[in-house]
This record gives sequence, structure tokens and C-alpha cells, in this order.
Amino acid sequence: MIPDSLWVMLLLLVISIVLAIALKEQKNRIYVIFGTLFGLTGDVFLGIHGISWRAFAGGAAFLVEHIIYIVMLFSLIKKEKLKIFNIGFYIGIIFFVITTITIEALAFTVVKDQNIALGCLVPFYILGLSLNLALNFSYSYQKKGTYYFFALGMLIFFVTDIWVFLNVLHINGDLSKFIWYFYQIGQLLLIIFNNELDFKSKKVS
Repeated sequence: MIPDSLWVMLLLLVISIVLAIALKEQKNRIYVIFGTLFGLTGDVFLGIHGISWRAFAGGAAFLVEHIIYIVMLFSLIKKEKLKIFNIGFYIGIIFFVITTITIEALAFTVVKDQNIALGCLVPFYILGLSLNLALNFSYSYQKKGTYYFFALGMLIFFVTDIWVFLNVLHINGDLSKFIWYFYQIGQLLLIIFNNELDFKSKKVS
């Protein structure tokens, strides 16, 4: 039986495709479709029990999702001639430093020898996740308006991803069902609010 969380991700993928068709002039929608697709793939891998490499495969799929969003944000910032470095970006860097040191130490302490690849994946994953957060905050801070919901979606994404990592490593309590739905709320915000939805959104000079 397909878990409810996967049905939700399938629905989010459908929403992203519908929005891409309805808003053809907004080219970044294609990034969102592929990002959501890899997010769904990561969910599928993490939902497979009894396979030692499921955590690594799921993390790798989520890493690709973050890379897709990073490319999208870089292209938007360059196209709109916005600044990369501002308070939003620096907040993301702080998150990267703190979480990398903490999670990496926990990963190498807890994972078994045969899962050492997961420990090696962690710093690259946290780097991608944090760079995604930093660029999102940087972009949303300058655009304002409905883009604050875009930033909120990324913040939820960040927090839940860290929680999932802790859950995979058996470091926190089992709140996986709750956290998966919370994570999908973040995904929904990213899907809907990655484009300008009102006429008040503007660039900060």
C-alpha cells in the first residue's frame, strides 16, 4: 500500500505541472517540476524498509532537488540583477556552519560501518540544503511581497530535512509521520510562491 505521504507528494507534483502549464511565461516552473519529482523520489527511497542503502539513496535524491532549486535561484538572481550577499544569505551560511558540525559529528558517531557512505554524504547534503536556504532568503528578502511565503517554505524544508536526518540516524523520537506532512507544507509553499503572485512584490535597490 502506498503511504499517505507519497500520495501527497504525487498531488504536489501534479500541482507544479498544472501551474507550469497555466503560467507558461514563468520559465522557472520547469525547475520546480523536476525539484518536486526528485523530492518524490527521495520519499520513495526513504519509505523502503529493510534496505541498508535507502537513507543514502533518499538523501542523494533530495540533494539533487536542492541543486535544482539552487540553479533556479542563481538564474533568477542573475536575470533580475539582484544581489546575492545580504542578511538573508548570511543567515543561511550560519545555519550551514552550525548544522554541518553538529550533524556530521552525529552521523559518524551513530551510523554503522556499512553505512559510512551516508556519513560522507552528510556535509555535501547540508551544504546544498544551506546554500538553497541562503539563496532563497537572499532572493525573497529583495523581492518582498508574496515571496516571504517562498522563504517560509524553504525554512520549513530546512528544519524538516534536518529532523529527517536525525530520525534516520535514530537520534530523535519517532515523529516521522508528523514531520513528513509538515515537510510537504513547505514543499507546497515553494511550489506556489516561487513566482510573483501580486503587483506589490518588488526589488530592493
